[in-house]
Amino acid sequence: MELIRFANDVLLAVGERPQVTLSNAVGRKAALAVRDALEDFQLVNNWSFLKARILPLSKVGMVLTISPLRQIQSVFYKDKALLPVNIEELYSGALYSFAVTGNTTLEVSEDLAGETAADFSIIGYSLLTINLFNENALLPIPDQYLPILRTQSVYRMAIDHLGDATLAQVKSQEFTRLVQSYQVRETGVGRRKQNLYRKRT
Repeated sequence: MELIRFANDVLLAVGERPQVTLSNAVGRKAALAVRDALEDFQLVNNWSFLKARILPLSKVGMVLTISPLRQIQSVFYKDKALLPVNIEELYSGALYSFAVTGNTTLEVSEDLAGETAADFSIIGYSLLTINLFNENALLPIPDQYLPILRTQSVYRMAIDHLGDATLAQVKSQEFTRLVQSYQVRETGVGRRKQNLYRKRT
């Protein structure tokens, strides 16, 4: 769904009129609420659709440059998983290891300094962003997660635009309930459900 359509749904939910553009004051507030809600959404759970395996963009010495990831889970040199360490341990002679040094950089141990970028791969969780200056940009999440994002966007509008504590509390509780429900759906384990590992209760 496009950002402007989604923002207008949020505005309608809080009793505001839809906007033809997000560049005016009300439209801007709605867009910011959606952006902040997206940040809340990706921080509350490691959603399966965000998991990605990427290759480094480049490597100079011990430094790998990568596309932005919200979280790095594993780094592989060929088929070997590297040990995550802090930067002090990395420079103290740790072997087959790595340290995260920034949003788009990590360093590997000195024993791997001569290897090429193509020898490495990184598994982590993608970073979701919205370009607020492109009203027709598609939201970067699958449609099935839009109810969670909409609920949290309304919460953000209630807090930041309306100052409506009652609506904010209702939406906060609804957000928590929706997240828990979707987490159960992702793992496939829940009460009164059946899967390969659990009998129906």
